[in-house]
Amino acid sequence: MRVTLLGMLVAVACVGCGDDVDDGGMSSTPAPNGQVVAPYDELCVATIAEPFDILYSFNEVVISVEAGERYLQGARLFSGDSIIYIAHAGQIEIDLDVDAPITSTCTGRTEQFAAVFVDTDVYADRELTRPLCTLEAGLIAPGAVGLALVGQVFESSTYVISFDGLEEHCDGVNEGFVASTEVTVGSSRHIGIGLTTVLGAASP
Repeated sequence: MRVTLLGMLVAVACVGCGDDVDDGGMSSTPAPNGQVVAPYDELCVATIAEPFDILYSFNEVVISVEAGERYLQGARLFSGDSIIYIAHAGQIEIDLDVDAPITSTCTGRTEQFAAVFVDTDVYADRELTRPLCTLEAGLIAPGAVGLALVGQVFESSTYVISFDGLEEHCDGVNEGFVASTEVTVGSSRHIGIGLTTVLGAASP
C-alpha cells in the first residue's frame, strides 16, 4: 500500500537534504522514524498493522513505515486518519488513506488537545520583538490549536496562534505570534509551527 503525504504543513522539495538533526528544544528524544515518545504516548497512538510507503506529492517515497511501529494520532476530523511524525525540530502531520492499516489505542470517544513539540516562543507582535512566554516541548493542554499565517510567505514566516489553555501558560493572553519551524524528512522540507492539535481519550 502507498499513502500520499498530504499534511497540513507546506512541503518543499529539498534536494540533498538529510533527516532533521537539530534538537529544536525537544524535551524528549524522538524515537527512530518519528515514532511517538513520552509524554505524547498518553494520547491516542496509532500502531501500524502492515508496512507501507508514505509518498510526497510527486510519488517520491518520503518514509516507509513498518508493522508494529507506533505514531501519535493526528486530529483530522473530516478527512480520515492522520499520524504525527515527530522529529527533533518539530512535527509533521501526515494524512492517510481511508483504508490505511492502522489500529488506535483510542477506541471510544476522543477530544482534542494542543500538543507542543519544540520550545516555542510566543510574542505580542507580528515582528516578534515583544516576548510573552515560552511554551515548552511536552506541554499538552485541552483544546484545538487555532492558527493563521501572517502575510503571504510560507518560509521564515510568522503565525498567529490560539488555544483554550494558552492563557494559563502564557501570562493570561489568549492569542500570540510565533515563528515558523522547519522539519526535513528524507528529501522534503516542511514548514509549520512547533505545536498542533492531536487526539486523546475523552474524560469519562
